[in-house]
Amino acid sequence: MGDAEDAQFSAFADVLARDSSYTYLMCFFHMLQNVQKKISANCRSEVLKIIYDIHFSNSEVEFLRHRDTAPMRWKDHPRTQAFSGYFEKQWLNDRYTNWHVYHTLSGNTTTNNPVEQYNKVIKRDYTLHTRTKLGMLLRLLPDCCTDESMSQRPFHKTVKVTDRLTRRARQMAQDNLLFEDNVHTTAPSFLAELQREAVVNVFSAPPRIYVESRQRREEYLAITAQMGSNCARMEVLGQPVNGWEVNIALRWCPCKYHQKFGACVHLLFALSQRNYVGSNGKRMMANRRITRGKAIAGRPRLNGPALSLQ
Repeated sequence: MGDAEDAQFSAFADVLARDSSYTYLMCFFHMLQNVQKKISANCRSEVLKIIYDIHFSNSEVEFLRHRDTAPMRWKDHPRTQAFSGYFEKQWLNDRYTNWHVYHTLSGNTTTNNPVEQYNKVIKRDYTLHTRTKLGMLLRLLPDCCTDESMSQRPFHKTVKVTDRLTRRARQMAQDNLLFEDNVHTTAPSFLAELQREAVVNVFSAPPRIYVESRQRREEYLAITAQMGSNCARMEVLGQPVNGWEVNIALRWCPCKYHQKFGACVHLLFALSQRNYVGSNGKRMMANRRITRGKAIAGRPRLNGPALSLQ
């Protein structure tokens, strides 16, 4: 994974890609960073919406459809005509098009920022912010590798749900933005019960606010400071009428957000509905919650005298 730089691509092709078993992936963060320098603020939301649709493509067929229609949509508006030529030449080139989701597995990163940010650790702890020669740098790198090998940081082999996503799912459930849709089926009762335990239909309903300029109520996405509107839009994009069919056994949801990050609010809500996880996002070994009805104050009406035989 790297930037859209010919030198990096040539070095990768000469050293690693000789056997054609490696694919040069684009860093999505650097692509967005360069794209935002070329567009004005008044049309940024429209351009980024199309770019995120390309990035979240689940298959090559979907990517080719978005790739062919995006330049045509931008050329129709005078504000984005110049940007259309730049994007088509720079980011839809055969070399630099592998920045969409279907090239990687769910939960894999799409940016090399952690690798580039590690440079400050080398400068701070080993080179001490001084310019060293290559021979001296090669003698310092084994010490760096030794220190990192002794680190206690775990290496996760599966997708780990972040605390931010857990808080988001809990808040959306409290606001009644996530709820289970009971789908009626014609299957026998025992099969319907098995299907109900394995598949949960989760419906995500964006709240509606009143827009005074348009004199009507419109939907808005439940976004936070950490999640942009385009990522939140992928939670409800293409949602069926009966909601997303979340498979609890496979830990899988068909929404585009899950395709990218390997986890979503629909999956966390479905697990909580079936008592797989608690409100803190951790797995529940047993559900010991006692559900009691609201007790009525005062003496019960059916209570008789203390020595009554009936």
